[in-house]
Amino acid sequence: MEAELTLRERLVAVPDVMKARAIAAGPALWGRDDCLMAYADLLRDVLGYDIAHAFRGRYRTKTGFVRVLRRMGYASLSEAFVPQATGLGWMRIDPADAAPGDAGVLAAKGVESCAMLHASGFWIARGANGFVAAPPPHCRIAFRIA
Repeated sequence: MEAELTLRERLVAVPDVMKARAIAAGPALWGRDDCLMAYADLLRDVLGYDIAHAFRGRYRTKTGFVRVLRRMGYASLSEAFVPQATGLGWMRIDPADAAPGDAGVLAAKGVESCAMLHASGFWIARGANGFVAAPPPHCRIAFRIA
């Protein structure tokens, strides 16, 4: 009989699953499998709740996503991420203290993306045409998922 995986072990596996799905899916579609929705779908399977419930079905373009953020009172993804994550009981941590399976927001080349820390030490995010692997300095904020 196989031992059941712990929550942390399941979270550590999420970036690899996201990478595989992103490669197979091709170009990202806003509101369906962009960086937020790609992780929200995978984390729903692990956590049992939808981290993107406030955003789901409310946008289909980058402009639409920005409109939703502004209507909610936020200027950026990272600004919205903090109250959303803490509202779910996630603990904000220093990005330098992040461990594989932790969540965060990357900032690179003027673009913010939802990401998770991979066992390789790189942050993995859904990119426009697959996935993005970014080194630790690109992580703006990080959370330990509870």
